Amino acid sequence: MHRVAVDTLDALAKNEKDEVAVEIGTVGGNVVTMNVRRFLSMKDFDRFVSEMMHSQFTDNDEFKPQLDSIIFDIALCEYYTNINLPDEIEKAYELVQRLDLKRKILDVVGRSTQYVDLVKCIEEGHELIKTEKTGLNGLLGVLKKVVSDFDVKDILETLKDFDLGKLEHLSEIKELADVFNTIQMPSERVEK
Repeated sequence: MHRVAVDTLDALAKNEKDEVAVEIGTVGGNVVTMNVRRFLSMKDFDRFVSEMMHSQFTDNDEFKPQLDSIIFDIALCEYYTNINLPDEIEKAYELVQRLDLKRKILDVVGRSTQYVDLVKCIEEGHELIKTEKTGLNGLLGVLKKVVSDFDVKDILETLKDFDLGKLEHLSEIKELADVFNTIQMPSERVEK
């Protein structure tokens, strides 16, 4: 089998246009265009996926899938075009929608293998983050936060003079204390 040389591949790649000029409208009789990149660099591809992975959650870890669509449309413009969008997310999103920028960009890149891979990587990232934040890992994270604010030593000190024998459900209280002792950080257990 004859192998194609790197120089030949580089020459072929140079024949391909890196950008496509796309008309987005007219202002005062002048046609306004945007340049749409046909592909992302490896670095930009990675940044795009990383930026989108957490896009379905607010800063307070509240799940809001609609944020993904909003952030994706804006990121699509930022990564694939030469357009400068406003920093305000509402205004940026409104411009993307009013000017139909997403469709115009997808007309150029939407069927490319790289774009299909980009969307797949983002979906896989969403699943990973969703599992971390809403699955068992999310529950454990919430429990760790609660337990970190819960000082077992103070409670046990307060209860030491209390007559626990008078309580009907002493066994359940002991089980609860065992759970908190087990959850404590290993360094805290070593100190005891």
